[in-house]
Amino acid sequence: MALSFLTMLLSKAPMMQQFGVTLAIGVIFCYVIEICLLFSTFHLLDRKHTKPVKIINENTWLSRFLEKYTHWVGKLPIPILVVALVLSVIGFSTESSIPTETNLMKMIPQDLKALKDANSLQDVVGSTIFITYLVEADDVTDPDTINWMNLFGDKIVAQHKDVEEVTSLPQLLLQMTGNHDFSSDKEQLENLIKQMPPTLLKSVVSANKQYATMQFKVNQELSSAQQLELMNTITQQIDASDGIQVSPVGTQVMMLRGIDNVSANHNVITITSRRTRNRVRAAFIFRFEGTKHIGVIAALLTPNNTSSLVFHSIFNGSCNFGACEPFRDPMSQINS
Repeated sequence: MALSFLTMLLSKAPMMQQFGVTLAIGVIFCYVIEICLLFSTFHLLDRKHTKPVKIINENTWLSRFLEKYTHWVGKLPIPILVVALVLSVIGFSTESSIPTETNLMKMIPQDLKALKDANSLQDVVGSTIFITYLVEADDVTDPDTINWMNLFGDKIVAQHKDVEEVTSLPQLLLQMTGNHDFSSDKEQLENLIKQMPPTLLKSVVSANKQYATMQFKVNQELSSAQQLELMNTITQQIDASDGIQVSPVGTQVMMLRGIDNVSANHNVITITSRRTRNRVRAAFIFRFEGTKHIGVIAALLTPNNTSSLVFHSIFNGSCNFGACEPFRDPMSQINS
């Protein structure tokens, strides 16, 4: 199990990697403590038998149950394997469709007064989601660069229905002049830029005029996965000329990348984790139980949800106690 948690190191998200290491360390300590407490408890319980005890060969109810269970499993290996494979296929096919919730507002109690007030304010004022792109050039106020940003912004808005508008330096200049085209005169553009309010200018152009931003307002009803897909599509459509570099930036982009990294390599981690855990678990069950069918079932029925995890824990616990039971009886006989 510890090795299976360490497969989370294959994830691209540092949070997932550290979480996997933490779980692995916790599992190791749990096993160490369990082994120490288990055999220590058996030893303390056996010390109470000071009187001679008659040796009988009668097994306990757990041993008899496991023996009958083993014989029953041995008679139906093929149907059990088929059921296990079907459940595994169903689990793999449905596991990838589980949505990832990233809205923090849905992770807190919905009856909070502050949340209700925030939702009411959002209904009145509205909310916006922007995907921001950073344009880098020697001079972003150059007529050619401004013209490209204008054409690129119009193309994205026209081709994607989920992109509502674009905010950039060209759009602000067009609003000031009321024109639809830009002048190729650099001095005229510089005069227009100087007439812009400093606060507004700083939001779209850096002080050294080497960086500019383009903010695409997207449909707020889009899910995180749809926003990421839209951002990747826009990025692929960038056709900037030499000397102009464009890349997605900003808090929203970081969030989308982070969500993608959390779910990245999910199938690889799942397969690797299951194989590692199954081999170790099967080896232990082969060693203690001495029957291959129980090992096969435990290896295939890997828990993917809460209910299966509970049943799986009960099954493994029964096997572990059944394996330790033979070691307890001889101890009681020796002490007697």
